Amino acid sequence: NEKLAHAAGEQMKGKYTCAELEALLQDCGSLIYEHLDSQEMTKQYFTQSDEMTAPDGVAYVLAVKRN
Repeated sequence: NEKLAHAAGEQMKGKYTCAELEALLQDCGSLIYEHLDSQEMTKQYFTQSDEMTAPDGVAYVLAVKRN
């Protein structure tokens, strides 16, 4: 995944556990609304006929600001 980011001209500067990310978001007044691993992302957003899958080892988080 770091190689993919580098090829796109990006750097992977942070690697967080879910608990660490949750604490960071809470400090900013936000919370995790949805947390998906690569298998769940593939199941939800790619069809079985797709050759594409979400990258392994990457988690996707939807965060929302608390009222």
